[in-house]
Amino acid sequence: MKILIAAAMLALAAGAAMAQDKPAAAANTTAASSSESSSSSSAPAGTCTAPVAPPSWSPTLPPKPVAPSCLNLTTRMSTCSRAVLDRYNAAVETHNAQLRKSISETNAYIDTLNRFSRAANDYDLCEVDRLNRLIDHGNGG
Repeated sequence: MKILIAAAMLALAAGAAMAQDKPAAAANTTAASSSESSSSSSAPAGTCTAPVAPPSWSPTLPPKPVAPSCLNLTTRMSTCSRAVLDRYNAAVETHNAQLRKSISETNAYIDTLNRFSRAANDYDLCEVDRLNRLIDHGNGG
């Protein structure tokens, strides 16, 4: 009984994570592929394969460019030469491009975490089903 309760609690936790996921159409497509990974075709019937958690990851954010001392960002006033402003603008554009790359990598990692969460939920449901079949079989059902 404890196993079924723990498995059901896992399913609820995974379901809550899935509720924050992408729109339903995208989730259905990925859920189908994750369910294939949770029960291997080479595994014997009635067994469930636990998904492997992705490694922990954190983005590397680029440092913000330092504004030249001749530029007052609060008042938006400048005593800078055009060349200094052009260099600062180029540094800001480079920073923004690097930041967009970091955001893209972060979104890809979040997608990986969401796929793992769905696969963990599928695994949980597989285990509950397997245990219920064992219990039913043991009770003559």
